[in-house]
Amino acid sequence: MRVHNIYCGLESGAFGPLEAREIVLDLATLHFPGGHTIIDATGRWQTTDEPTVIVQVWEVDGFGKPPVGEFAGAYKEVARQEAVVIITQEAEAVII
Repeated sequence: MRVHNIYCGLESGAFGPLEAREIVLDLATLHFPGGHTIIDATGRWQTTDEPTVIVQVWEVDGFGKPPVGEFAGAYKEVARQEAVVIITQEAEAVII
């Protein structure tokens, strides 16, 4: 199992933070209809704090690879972001 965390900054020259957040939510629903988690956070780059949404998606063997790159590219383009960070980690989960 793998966990993908996609960091989407909400500071955009084209949109305000609330509009950028709605773009993240809409794109997450489109790209990950089987499920995802939204985490509101504050990111920091150099000396600037930025509202951030982390989209977390699990990848389970046998269920196909979620389109994390496509999601990140779409958000980067639509929200006119300089970068979107994807961190992928191997994980184990126990469902009780």
